[in-house]
Order: sequence, then C-alpha cells, then structure tokens
Amino acid sequence: MIREIAEQVQADSGLDLVAYLIAGLPATVGALGALYVAIDSRRHNREIREQVSNDHDTNLRDDVDRAIAGVSRAIEGVERVEAVASRIDERTRRIGNEQHRDRDARRDGDRRLADQLAKLDERLEQHLIEGRRDIT
Repeated sequence: MIREIAEQVQADSGLDLVAYLIAGLPATVGALGALYVAIDSRRHNREIREQVSNDHDTNLRDDVDRAIAGVSRAIEGVERVEAVASRIDERTRRIGNEQHRDRDARRDGDRRLADQLAKLDERLEQHLIEGRRDIT
C-alpha cells in the first residue's frame, strides 16, 4: 500500500514520501479543524433553533417587529407626555411670576396705605393738640 501511494505521488524514496506527508500536514490539520467547526456549528444551530422557535403560528421575526412597534408607540407616548409636562411647567412658571407681581403690588399698596394712614394720624393728632375741629 505504501508503494502504491509512493507511485501515485511519484516519490523516489521514503524521504520524498515523508516530505510530502509533512507538506500536506497543515492542509490536513486545517481540514480537520474546519470539519470540527462545521460539526460544532450544527450543534450550536440546533441549540439556537430550540431557543428561538416557538410553538405558535407567528415566527420570531414577526414577534420582534411587533415588539419594536410597541416600544416605538410607547416612546411616542412618552414624548407627548413630556411635551404636555413642558407646557404645564411653562404655565406654572407664568402663574408663579403673576403671583410674585401681585404680591409685590399688594405690598407696595400696603406700604402706601400705611404711609397715608401715618400722615393722617399725624394730622389728626396735630389737630387734637391744637384743639381744632376742622381736620382737613
């Protein structure tokens, strides 16, 4: 059998045959590695198929597409809520500013009224001291 192999590869001696075997070794190792990867890939593919296949009428891609569409609708809803919240914040800020202006105006009015009452009180006291009946 070795002689037949040697004749087929045209080896002149046993050393030539050994040289051919050594030269072909990387290709053989590569082929064996590829065979191992192919067998292992088939096993992984079966495991993946078991994980993604389901027992109802829709396939996984359709289920994922529907889930993505649902998430997109939820995001749109959140964006609408954020827009409404932003408008509410703006209105609340305006109401707060109006309250500050009203409070400042009320305080200013109270101050002016207090000043006028103080002046009236001084005039009344002066009139009482002078014994005058006419206050104006």
